[in-house]
Amino acid sequence: REDAAVDELIVSEGRSSVLSAIFEELDLVVFPIGVAEVEDELLDHGAEVVSLPYNILQVQPYRSIKAKLEAKQVGVLAHSTLFYGLLTGRWAPNKDFAYGDHRMDRWPNNAVAQRVRQLEAIRPLVSGDVPTMRSAALRFVLSQEGIHGAILGPKFAAQLDQLVRECTGDPPYLSEPKLNALEGRLEHWGVER
Repeated sequence: REDAAVDELIVSEGRSSVLSAIFEELDLVVFPIGVAEVEDELLDHGAEVVSLPYNILQVQPYRSIKAKLEAKQVGVLAHSTLFYGLLTGRWAPNKDFAYGDHRMDRWPNNAVAQRVRQLEAIRPLVSGDVPTMRSAALRFVLSQEGIHGAILGPKFAAQLDQLVRECTGDPPYLSEPKLNALEGRLEHWGVER
């Protein structure tokens, strides 16, 4: 990060002081990517690790630059793994958000109800060693080739404990047949990812 242009490209909103301390200790510079125009600039400036939104219902940001990331051997951390709470499977179709909650803008009008209906494509993953929807969502992310880790955003320590307990075991976190069947169900439910 030697020049000012790179500093202008780095979006650090929401990066917690804990993550910053970890990255500093590991001597890593992590670039959160979310804007297509910024991707090439950051990769050309030597990003070692990038953070991308990636979850069962949102794969395109990563898939669109996967080949570039692999060619440059850039590490990838996934964020928004629970899609701002939707993938916990606990929302009612008429979920309301408090004033100022960014999710109100993300899913206006009937969009929440549509997304809640689309969760039916994911529910069959919950069986055996996959005890909950949130576990299925995290296991999906961790099962993806090229994704090196997930940034979790629990509000409480108990939520983090649940996620860790529900994703024990060794890779693969979801089998290839389960992932293939999921793709078919997502298409059937009209999920654009």
